[in-house]
Amino acid sequence: MLATMNNGETESSAIEAARALESQVWQSLAKNEVKQAAATCEQLNRSYPDFGSGWYTCSHLATKLDNQAGALAAIEKALSIDQKNVAWRLQKAIIGVKRIKLTSL
Repeated sequence: MLATMNNGETESSAIEAARALESQVWQSLAKNEVKQAAATCEQLNRSYPDFGSGWYTCSHLATKLDNQAGALAAIEKALSIDQKNVAWRLQKAIIGVKRIKLTSL
């Protein structure tokens, strides 16, 4: 699942660490601590670039910040890791609809 792991990490410990960081992003978003969420999301994707769910989470954060281009880039990265993930494909469709709405204003 994760091709990129930090020194000495097993795959299962890398997944656990990535999930813990991802959980911190969602917790920060729930508290509307957007700067903290962004910093943690950046750390997550830098440390575990092959963790597709991290890119999905980053896409949600970018959408919350009205950064549709960033949201699209992040979800495309997630889909490059797992093309069949239905939730991620739906996220990409939602971003596409938002982009269309923005360009037609």
